[in-house]
Amino acid sequence: MKKIVCLLLLIVSSITHIMAQQPYRTYGGLYYNKVSTDTVEVVFDESYSTHEDWRVIIPSEVRLRFDDDNATRRYKVVFIASGAFSNCSNIRYMKIGDNISRIKSNAFSNCYGIDSLIIGKGL
Repeated sequence: MKKIVCLLLLIVSSITHIMAQQPYRTYGGLYYNKVSTDTVEVVFDESYSTHEDWRVIIPSEVRLRFDDDNATRRYKVVFIASGAFSNCSNIRYMKIGDNISRIKSNAFSNCYGIDSLIIGKGL
């Protein structure tokens, strides 16, 4: 029994360590990467390529907690990363927040199904 408990603790510890090393954080179903002390970029969400008729709303700001922070902080969403939504042909509606100032290369490559696009003030 002790061996099983020790093995389970080792597995949980390993998973926690691996998860702590991931640079991405999620908010509202999207993944974000920290760019600076107060900004993030939308990185990706692979689930958009498998769902039917998705609506994507990229907010102007998100509240996240990264490993180097002790608390949840507010970050401006300023970029859409390269390849973030590539091959997500099921996206039908996209709203881009006001703080997005740059869409990096191939962010929407092979996204042919977008019927409605609302672009924020930053672009």
